[in-house]
Amino acid sequence: RRSSDLQVISAGSADDPVRLLAELRDSRREVSIVLAAQSLSGLTGTRLLAQVRQVLPAAKCLLLTGWGYEPAPDAILQAIALGHIDDYVPPPVTVPDEGFHRAVTELLADWASANRPRFELVRVAGEEWAARSHEIRDLLDRNAIPFGFYPVDSEPGQALLDQAGPDATLPVLLLFDGQVLANPSNTELATALGVRTRPSLARYDVAVIGAGPAGLAAAVYGASEGLSTVVLEPEAIGGQAGTSSRIRNYLGFPTGVSGGELALRAFTQAWNFGTEYVYGNAAAGLRPEGPDLFLTLADGTEVRSRAVVIATGVSYRRLGIPSLDELTGAGVFYGAATTEAAAMKGEDVFVVGGANSAGQAAVH
Repeated sequence: RRSSDLQVISAGSADDPVRLLAELRDSRREVSIVLAAQSLSGLTGTRLLAQVRQVLPAAKCLLLTGWGYEPAPDAILQAIALGHIDDYVPPPVTVPDEGFHRAVTELLADWASANRPRFELVRVAGEEWAARSHEIRDLLDRNAIPFGFYPVDSEPGQALLDQAGPDATLPVLLLFDGQVLANPSNTELATALGVRTRPSLARYDVAVIGAGPAGLAAAVYGASEGLSTVVLEPEAIGGQAGTSSRIRNYLGFPTGVSGGELALRAFTQAWNFGTEYVYGNAAAGLRPEGPDLFLTLADGTEVRSRAVVIATGVSYRRLGIPSLDELTGAGVFYGAATTEAAAMKGEDVFVVGGANSAGQAAVH
Protein backbone atom coordinates (compact mmCIF):
# COMPACT_ATOMS: atom_id res chain seq x y z
CA ARG A 1 0.00 0.00 0.00
CA ARG A 2 1.35 3.42 -1.01
CA SER A 3 -0.26 5.39 1.79
CA SER A 4 1.21 8.68 0.59
CA ASP A 5 -0.90 8.92 -2.55
CA LEU A 6 -3.60 6.26 -2.29
CA GLN A 7 -6.45 5.81 0.12
CA VAL A 8 -7.92 2.34 0.70
CA ILE A 9 -11.60 2.24 1.65
CA SER A 10 -13.10 -1.04 2.87
CA ALA A 11 -16.77 -1.99 2.77
CA GLY A 12 -18.62 -5.14 3.74
CA SER A 13 -21.54 -6.77 1.94
CA ALA A 14 -24.04 -5.12 4.27
CA ASP A 15 -22.59 -1.63 3.73
CA ASP A 16 -24.14 -1.19 0.26
CA PRO A 17 -20.82 -0.68 -1.58
CA VAL A 18 -22.53 0.56 -4.75
CA ARG A 19 -24.13 3.41 -2.81
CA LEU A 20 -20.74 4.20 -1.24
CA LEU A 21 -19.11 4.34 -4.68
CA ALA A 22 -21.89 6.57 -5.99
CA GLU A 23 -21.29 8.96 -3.10
CA LEU A 24 -17.56 9.04 -3.89
CA ARG A 25 -18.37 9.76 -7.53
CA ASP A 26 -20.82 12.53 -6.65
CA SER A 27 -18.25 14.15 -4.36
CA ARG A 28 -15.75 14.08 -7.27
CA ARG A 29 -13.46 11.58 -5.59
CA GLU A 30 -11.29 9.58 -7.98
CA VAL A 31 -11.76 5.82 -7.69
CA SER A 32 -9.06 3.95 -9.57
CA ILE A 33 -9.69 0.29 -8.62
CA VAL A 34 -12.59 -1.60 -7.07
CA LEU A 35 -11.73 -5.02 -5.61
CA ALA A 36 -14.49 -7.48 -4.75
CA ALA A 37 -14.39 -11.01 -3.37
CA GLN A 38 -16.54 -13.48 -5.23
CA SER A 39 -18.15 -14.75 -2.03
CA LEU A 40 -20.26 -11.94 -0.60
CA SER A 41 -23.34 -12.04 1.56
CA GLY A 42 -26.31 -12.16 -0.81
CA LEU A 43 -24.29 -11.07 -3.83
CA THR A 44 -21.44 -12.45 -5.91
CA GLY A 45 -18.38 -10.38 -6.72
CA THR A 46 -19.03 -10.64 -10.45
CA ARG A 47 -22.56 -9.26 -10.05
CA LEU A 48 -21.30 -6.46 -7.81
CA LEU A 49 -18.58 -5.44 -10.27
CA ALA A 50 -21.15 -5.43 -13.09
CA GLN A 51 -23.02 -2.77 -11.09
CA VAL A 52 -19.78 -0.89 -10.44
CA ARG A 53 -19.29 -0.56 -14.20
CA GLN A 54 -22.54 1.42 -14.37
CA VAL A 55 -21.59 3.74 -11.51
CA LEU A 56 -17.86 4.20 -12.22
CA PRO A 57 -17.15 3.20 -15.83
CA ALA A 58 -13.54 4.44 -15.66
CA ALA A 59 -12.59 2.45 -12.55
CA LYS A 60 -10.69 -0.80 -12.94
CA CYS A 61 -12.48 -3.87 -11.53
CA LEU A 62 -10.46 -6.67 -9.92
CA LEU A 63 -12.17 -9.90 -8.84
CA LEU A 64 -10.69 -11.79 -5.88
CA THR A 65 -11.37 -15.40 -6.79
CA GLY A 66 -10.43 -17.30 -3.67
CA TRP A 67 -8.74 -20.67 -3.77
CA GLY A 68 -9.86 -24.13 -4.76
CA TYR A 69 -12.93 -24.48 -6.95
CA GLU A 70 -14.55 -21.15 -6.13
CA PRO A 71 -15.88 -19.41 -8.16
CA ALA A 72 -17.31 -21.45 -11.04
CA PRO A 73 -15.26 -20.86 -14.21
CA ASP A 74 -18.37 -19.83 -16.13
CA ALA A 75 -18.87 -16.82 -13.85
CA ILE A 76 -15.37 -15.52 -14.57
CA LEU A 77 -15.60 -16.17 -18.31
CA GLN A 78 -18.94 -14.40 -18.56
CA ALA A 79 -17.67 -11.41 -16.55
CA ILE A 80 -14.62 -11.12 -18.82
CA ALA A 81 -16.70 -11.43 -22.00
CA LEU A 82 -19.14 -8.74 -20.83
CA GLY A 83 -16.33 -6.43 -19.72
CA HIS A 84 -17.43 -6.43 -16.09
CA ILE A 85 -13.95 -7.24 -14.75
CA ASP A 86 -10.47 -6.26 -15.88
CA ASP A 87 -8.60 -9.06 -14.12
CA TYR A 88 -8.98 -11.74 -11.48
CA VAL A 89 -6.48 -12.87 -8.87
CA PRO A 90 -6.46 -14.88 -5.63
CA PRO A 91 -6.41 -12.72 -2.49
CA PRO A 92 -3.01 -12.17 -0.84
CA VAL A 93 -1.99 -14.88 1.61
CA THR A 94 1.52 -13.70 2.54
CA VAL A 95 3.02 -10.33 3.41
CA PRO A 96 4.08 -9.15 0.93
CA ASP A 97 2.28 -11.03 -1.85
CA GLU A 98 4.08 -9.85 -4.97
CA GLY A 99 1.69 -11.54 -7.41
CA PHE A 100 -1.25 -9.66 -5.91
CA HIS A 101 0.75 -6.42 -5.81
CA ARG A 102 1.69 -6.80 -9.48
CA ALA A 103 -1.96 -7.24 -10.53
CA VAL A 104 -2.98 -4.12 -8.61
CA THR A 105 -0.02 -2.07 -9.86
CA GLU A 106 -0.66 -2.96 -13.50
CA LEU A 107 -4.29 -1.92 -13.20
CA LEU A 108 -3.23 1.33 -11.53
CA ALA A 109 -0.85 2.03 -14.42
CA ASP A 110 -3.62 1.38 -16.98
CA TRP A 111 -6.02 3.63 -15.09
CA ALA A 112 -3.48 6.43 -14.69
CA SER A 113 -2.54 6.41 -18.38
CA ALA A 114 -6.18 7.02 -19.29
CA ASN A 115 -7.19 9.38 -16.50
CA ARG A 116 -4.17 11.35 -15.30
CA PRO A 117 -2.23 14.15 -17.03
CA ARG A 118 1.00 12.91 -18.56
CA PHE A 119 4.37 14.45 -19.24
CA GLU A 120 4.40 16.19 -22.61
CA LEU A 121 7.48 15.50 -24.69
CA VAL A 122 5.95 17.54 -27.50
CA ARG A 123 3.43 20.38 -27.32
CA VAL A 124 1.40 21.02 -30.47
CA ALA A 125 -0.57 24.15 -31.38
CA GLY A 126 -2.82 23.98 -34.41
CA GLU A 127 -6.31 24.21 -35.81
CA GLU A 128 -8.39 21.53 -34.13
CA TRP A 129 -10.18 20.38 -37.27
CA ALA A 130 -7.29 20.61 -39.71
CA ALA A 131 -6.09 17.46 -41.47
CA ARG A 132 -2.42 18.14 -40.72
CA SER A 133 -3.15 18.69 -37.03
CA HIS A 134 -4.86 15.31 -36.92
CA GLU A 135 -1.99 13.65 -38.78
CA ILE A 136 0.54 15.00 -36.27
CA ARG A 137 -1.60 13.91 -33.30
CA ASP A 138 -2.12 10.48 -34.82
CA LEU A 139 1.59 9.94 -35.55
CA LEU A 140 2.66 11.01 -32.06
CA ASP A 141 -0.02 8.91 -30.39
CA ARG A 142 0.65 5.75 -32.40
CA ASN A 143 4.40 6.06 -31.85
CA ALA A 144 3.90 6.33 -28.06
CA ILE A 145 5.34 9.87 -27.87
CA PRO A 146 3.59 11.76 -25.02
CA PHE A 147 2.24 15.07 -26.27
CA GLY A 148 -0.32 17.75 -25.64
CA PHE A 149 -2.48 19.43 -28.28
CA TYR A 150 -3.63 23.03 -27.85
CA PRO A 151 -6.05 24.70 -30.29
CA VAL A 152 -4.72 27.98 -31.64
CA ASP A 153 -7.70 29.86 -30.23
CA SER A 154 -6.80 28.80 -26.68
CA GLU A 155 -4.46 30.68 -24.35
CA PRO A 156 -1.79 27.89 -24.27
CA GLY A 157 -2.03 27.61 -28.05
CA GLN A 158 -1.40 31.33 -28.48
CA ALA A 159 1.57 31.09 -26.11
CA LEU A 160 3.11 28.40 -28.31
CA LEU A 161 2.52 30.47 -31.44
CA ASP A 162 4.25 33.43 -29.83
CA GLN A 163 7.41 31.34 -29.49
CA ALA A 164 7.29 30.33 -33.16
CA GLY A 165 6.69 33.81 -34.52
CA PRO A 166 3.64 35.44 -36.13
CA ASP A 167 4.25 34.01 -39.61
CA ALA A 168 4.81 30.38 -38.58
CA THR A 169 2.90 27.79 -40.59
CA LEU A 170 0.52 25.66 -38.55
CA PRO A 171 0.74 23.34 -36.76
CA VAL A 172 3.57 24.51 -34.50
CA LEU A 173 5.45 22.02 -32.30
CA LEU A 174 7.52 22.82 -29.22
CA LEU A 175 9.86 19.97 -28.26
CA PHE A 176 11.18 19.09 -24.81
CA ASP A 177 14.61 20.51 -25.63
CA GLY A 178 13.29 23.89 -26.73
CA GLN A 179 13.21 23.27 -30.49
CA VAL A 180 10.33 24.96 -32.28
CA LEU A 181 9.12 23.36 -35.50
CA ALA A 182 6.59 24.95 -37.85
CA ASN A 183 4.60 22.32 -39.77
CA PRO A 184 7.56 19.93 -40.08
CA SER A 185 7.43 16.92 -42.36
CA ASN A 186 7.14 13.57 -40.62
CA THR A 187 10.79 12.89 -41.37
CA GLU A 188 11.88 16.28 -40.01
CA LEU A 189 9.93 15.64 -36.81
CA ALA A 190 11.49 12.19 -36.45
CA THR A 191 14.97 13.64 -36.90
CA ALA A 192 14.29 16.33 -34.28
CA LEU A 193 13.21 13.61 -31.84
CA GLY A 194 16.41 11.67 -32.45
CA VAL A 195 14.83 8.90 -34.53
CA ARG A 196 16.89 7.33 -37.30
CA THR A 197 15.58 8.02 -40.82
CA ARG A 198 18.39 6.35 -42.80
CA PRO A 199 20.11 2.97 -42.42
CA SER A 200 23.50 2.90 -40.73
CA LEU A 201 24.99 -0.31 -42.18
CA ALA A 202 26.08 -1.10 -45.70
CA ARG A 203 24.56 -4.59 -45.55
CA TYR A 204 22.05 -6.40 -43.34
CA ASP A 205 21.15 -10.03 -42.90
CA VAL A 206 17.42 -9.25 -42.69
CA ALA A 207 15.38 -6.22 -43.75
CA VAL A 208 11.77 -6.08 -42.58
CA ILE A 209 9.29 -3.83 -44.37
CA GLY A 210 6.59 -2.83 -41.90
CA ALA A 211 6.54 -2.53 -38.11
CA GLY A 212 3.17 -4.03 -37.31
CA PRO A 213 2.91 -7.13 -35.09
CA ALA A 214 4.13 -9.41 -37.89
CA GLY A 215 7.09 -7.20 -38.79
CA LEU A 216 8.09 -6.72 -35.15
CA ALA A 217 7.83 -10.46 -34.52
CA ALA A 218 10.09 -11.12 -37.52
CA ALA A 219 12.58 -8.58 -36.16
CA VAL A 220 12.59 -10.23 -32.71
CA TYR A 221 13.28 -13.67 -34.14
CA GLY A 222 15.87 -12.46 -36.64
CA ALA A 223 17.81 -10.27 -34.22
CA SER A 224 17.62 -12.82 -31.39
CA GLU A 225 19.41 -15.31 -33.67
CA GLY A 226 22.28 -12.87 -34.11
CA LEU A 227 21.24 -11.61 -37.55
CA SER A 228 21.76 -7.92 -38.30
CA THR A 229 18.18 -6.71 -38.69
CA VAL A 230 16.63 -3.45 -39.87
CA VAL A 231 12.93 -2.51 -39.79
CA LEU A 232 11.57 0.06 -42.24
CA GLU A 233 8.37 1.81 -41.10
CA PRO A 234 6.94 4.87 -42.88
CA GLU A 235 4.22 5.78 -40.37
CA ALA A 236 3.83 4.22 -36.93
CA ILE A 237 5.18 1.35 -34.87
CA GLY A 238 2.43 -1.21 -34.34
CA GLY A 239 0.68 -0.77 -37.67
CA GLN A 240 -3.09 -1.03 -37.68
CA ALA A 241 -3.01 -2.99 -34.42
CA GLY A 242 -1.57 0.10 -32.75
CA THR A 243 -4.86 1.95 -33.32
CA SER A 244 -6.85 -0.55 -31.25
CA SER A 245 -7.99 0.47 -27.78
CA ARG A 246 -7.93 -3.18 -26.63
CA ILE A 247 -6.66 -6.46 -28.12
CA ARG A 248 -7.85 -9.57 -26.30
CA ASN A 249 -6.69 -12.39 -28.59
CA TYR A 250 -2.92 -11.83 -28.67
CA LEU A 251 -0.79 -14.59 -27.19
CA GLY A 252 0.59 -13.86 -23.74
CA PHE A 253 -1.95 -11.21 -22.67
CA PRO A 254 -4.82 -13.11 -21.03
CA THR A 255 -6.67 -10.00 -19.91
CA GLY A 256 -5.98 -8.03 -23.08
CA VAL A 257 -3.60 -5.23 -23.99
CA SER A 258 -3.97 -1.92 -25.78
CA GLY A 259 -2.58 -1.76 -29.29
CA GLY A 260 -0.16 0.97 -28.26
CA GLU A 261 1.17 -1.03 -25.31
CA LEU A 262 1.59 -4.15 -27.46
CA ALA A 263 3.48 -2.17 -30.09
CA LEU A 264 5.76 -0.55 -27.51
CA ARG A 265 6.58 -3.88 -25.87
CA ALA A 266 7.34 -5.55 -29.19
CA PHE A 267 9.42 -2.57 -30.35
CA THR A 268 11.45 -2.65 -27.13
CA GLN A 269 11.94 -6.41 -27.31
CA ALA A 270 13.30 -6.25 -30.85
CA TRP A 271 15.48 -3.23 -30.00
CA ASN A 272 16.95 -5.08 -27.02
CA PHE A 273 18.22 -7.73 -29.43
CA GLY A 274 19.88 -5.09 -31.62
CA THR A 275 17.24 -4.35 -34.25
CA GLU A 276 17.71 -1.05 -36.05
CA TYR A 277 14.66 1.04 -36.98
CA VAL A 278 14.43 3.38 -39.94
CA TYR A 279 11.38 5.63 -39.72
CA GLY A 280 9.57 7.76 -42.27
CA ASN A 281 11.58 6.54 -45.27
CA ALA A 282 9.26 4.12 -47.03
CA ALA A 283 10.43 1.27 -49.23
CA ALA A 284 9.76 2.22 -52.84
CA GLY A 285 11.52 -0.49 -54.87
CA LEU A 286 13.02 -3.97 -54.62
CA ARG A 287 15.47 -5.70 -56.94
CA PRO A 288 17.82 -8.70 -56.80
CA GLU A 289 21.51 -8.21 -57.47
CA GLY A 290 23.79 -11.21 -57.12
CA PRO A 291 23.14 -13.02 -53.83
CA ASP A 292 21.57 -9.95 -52.22
CA LEU A 293 18.38 -7.91 -52.44
CA PHE A 294 18.39 -4.12 -52.75
CA LEU A 295 15.60 -1.97 -51.32
CA THR A 296 15.24 1.55 -52.67
CA LEU A 297 13.83 3.98 -50.12
CA ALA A 298 11.71 7.07 -50.75
CA ASP A 299 14.69 9.44 -50.52
CA GLY A 300 16.76 7.34 -52.94
CA THR A 301 18.81 5.62 -50.23
CA GLU A 302 19.37 1.90 -50.78
CA VAL A 303 19.30 -0.92 -48.24
CA ARG A 304 21.25 -4.06 -49.10
CA SER A 305 20.15 -7.25 -47.40
CA ARG A 306 20.51 -11.01 -47.66
CA ALA A 307 16.78 -11.47 -47.03
CA VAL A 308 13.71 -9.25 -47.07
CA VAL A 309 10.53 -9.86 -45.07
CA ILE A 310 7.51 -8.02 -46.46
CA ALA A 311 5.03 -7.32 -43.64
CA THR A 312 3.17 -4.35 -45.07
CA GLY A 313 -0.15 -5.27 -43.50
CA VAL A 314 -3.37 -3.65 -44.64
CA SER A 315 -4.89 -0.23 -45.09
CA TYR A 316 -8.44 0.90 -44.52
CA ARG A 317 -10.81 0.72 -47.48
CA ARG A 318 -12.05 4.23 -48.21
CA LEU A 319 -15.72 5.06 -48.80
CA GLY A 320 -14.96 6.58 -52.19
CA ILE A 321 -17.08 9.69 -51.66
CA PRO A 322 -15.12 12.73 -52.93
CA SER A 323 -16.77 15.20 -50.54
CA LEU A 324 -15.80 12.99 -47.58
CA ASP A 325 -12.27 12.39 -48.86
CA GLU A 326 -11.71 16.14 -48.71
CA LEU A 327 -12.53 16.03 -44.98
CA THR A 328 -10.17 13.19 -44.08
CA GLY A 329 -8.43 14.19 -40.87
CA ALA A 330 -10.80 17.13 -40.40
CA GLY A 331 -13.85 15.35 -39.06
CA VAL A 332 -13.60 12.14 -41.09
CA PHE A 333 -11.17 9.61 -39.64
CA TYR A 334 -10.06 6.10 -40.53
CA GLY A 335 -9.02 3.97 -37.56
CA ALA A 336 -8.32 6.94 -35.28
CA ALA A 337 -10.55 6.14 -32.30
CA THR A 338 -7.75 6.13 -29.75
CA THR A 339 -6.35 9.43 -31.04
CA GLU A 340 -9.59 11.36 -31.46
CA ALA A 341 -11.82 9.94 -28.70
CA ALA A 342 -11.07 12.72 -26.21
CA ALA A 343 -11.94 15.42 -28.76
CA MET A 344 -15.33 13.79 -29.44
CA LYS A 345 -16.75 14.51 -25.96
CA GLY A 346 -20.25 15.90 -26.34
CA GLU A 347 -20.26 15.43 -30.11
CA ASP A 348 -22.34 13.19 -32.37
CA VAL A 349 -20.17 10.46 -33.92
CA PHE A 350 -21.12 8.18 -36.79
CA VAL A 351 -19.18 4.92 -37.14
CA VAL A 352 -19.19 3.34 -40.59
CA GLY A 353 -18.33 -0.35 -40.79
CA GLY A 354 -19.69 -3.56 -39.37
CA ALA A 355 -16.80 -5.61 -38.08
CA ASN A 356 -15.43 -5.88 -34.53
CA SER A 357 -13.14 -2.88 -35.05
CA ALA A 358 -16.11 -0.62 -35.72
CA GLY A 359 -17.94 -1.88 -32.65
CA GLN A 360 -14.86 -1.43 -30.49
CA ALA A 361 -14.34 2.10 -31.82
CA ALA A 362 -17.94 2.99 -30.99
CA VAL A 363 -17.61 1.71 -27.43
CA HIS A 364 -14.25 3.46 -26.91
